[in-house]
Amino acid sequence: MKRIFVLLLSMLLLFGVVACQKQVTQKEEKPKIQQDTPSQVAYKFLKAYMQSDYEEEQKYLYKKGSYEIDKNREKQSIAFSSKNIEGVKEYRDKANQVVYVWIKYDNPHTNDITTDIYAIRKNENGDYKVDIDADINFPFIQQKIEPKVIDPKSLGV
Repeated sequence: MKRIFVLLLSMLLLFGVVACQKQVTQKEEKPKIQQDTPSQVAYKFLKAYMQSDYEEEQKYLYKKGSYEIDKNREKQSIAFSSKNIEGVKEYRDKANQVVYVWIKYDNPHTNDITTDIYAIRKNENGDYKVDIDADINFPFIQQKIEPKVIDPKSLGV
């Protein structure tokens, strides 16, 4: 009886050590970095454009240097935020792996309501970027692809 008790106690102790060892050696998961959505990329690029912020614009381009209009302009401190955005729609072209982002916004330069369409696609790192060189036939896109309406408040900053 004493021998069974010692054997049982030894087994419990062994299982306890093994269980604790597994908990200690488990890899800690790295927190995943939140990737910008196509709409957020289009919004951030538009914001940089509104402010003539060349360096910021370059962060969101699929091909760096493909958009040089603000290269020599002085950065402007124009208040442009997601509050200026009146509507956003995403048209996902799965065949060409492009997301067309339609943005309707209050343009602080002209004090008018303006709409822009951006072609967004993933680069080699898997990040969404604005493809300035893309040909956009928006009437055709509207006919063929059902849009996803995006809440402008979800765009961030």
